[in-house]
Amino acid sequence: MNRRSYLIRLIILLSIFWLSLTQSFSPINLVTGFVVVMLSAYYYSMFSSENKITDIYRINPLIVIYYFFYLLYSMFRASFVIIYRMTQDPPSPGMVIIPTKLNGELSIAILSMSITLTPGTITVDYQEGMLHVLCMYSNQPMEILEQEVLGNYEEILYRIEQKQ
Repeated sequence: MNRRSYLIRLIILLSIFWLSLTQSFSPINLVTGFVVVMLSAYYYSMFSSENKITDIYRINPLIVIYYFFYLLYSMFRASFVIIYRMTQDPPSPGMVIIPTKLNGELSIAILSMSITLTPGTITVDYQEGMLHVLCMYSNQPMEILEQEVLGNYEEILYRIEQKQ
């Protein structure tokens, strides 16, 4: 992968990240985002060598876009599930320790942020392949909790990790 294609991918990923943070498509936000992304990519390219750029992370932008929309879908779905549960029974918060098969620091960080963004769960810690997650409803069997907390996040990130 050459430097130009990597910078184009970096600009696309940073733009998606900017839009997900601001959640606004107003003209001023788009212009501001474009300026911030271009400056970030410019400064990154100034301070990184050719070898570093191509060896860090080779991520397909289509997978990132897919992950972004899956995350949005999961967040909305979990919001409605939490609202429904709160009307049915009181919360029973508790700490749950969930194993993960991810190895890369970036993958683990994205997984923990995705879990925290999903309503009803907060990632508290990561130690030796185990995520410590605070769940609003922890009184369920462990298999159900793992599926609700991890969803397909881990599988998508694991596939990305294996392709690198």
